[in-house]
Amino acid sequence: MIMICQRLTSQLFLCNNLHMKQNKFSISPELLAHAEAMVKSGRYANVSAYIQALIQRDQEREEANAWLYRVHREAIDSGEPVDIDPEHLGTIVERGIERARHDKSFGEMT
Repeated sequence: MIMICQRLTSQLFLCNNLHMKQNKFSISPELLAHAEAMVKSGRYANVSAYIQALIQRDQEREEANAWLYRVHREAIDSGEPVDIDPEHLGTIVERGIERARHDKSFGEMT
C-alpha cells in the first residue's frame, strides 16, 4: 500500500513511500485553493493525484509537440510545394480517411 500524506498550508508537502520519492513543493495560496477545489469536485482523490495528472498531461503535450515538429520538418524536407485545386485536395482527404479506417496504426504519434 502506498501511503500518501498531505499538508495543505502555504506549502504543499507530498510524501509517499514504496513507489515514489519524497518531494516537497511550494505553491501559492491561490493555486492551492484551485487544487483543493479540483479534489472537492470529485475529479481527483487528493491534491497529489491532481498534481500527478497535471504533470502527465504536460508530458503528453510535450510528446505531441515533438511529434508535430517532426512531421512538419518531414513535410518541409519532402520537396517543393505544389499547387492543388480543391477537387484534388478533396480526393487526397478522402483517401486519407479511407486509409485511416483500414489501418489502425495510421496517424499514431511515433
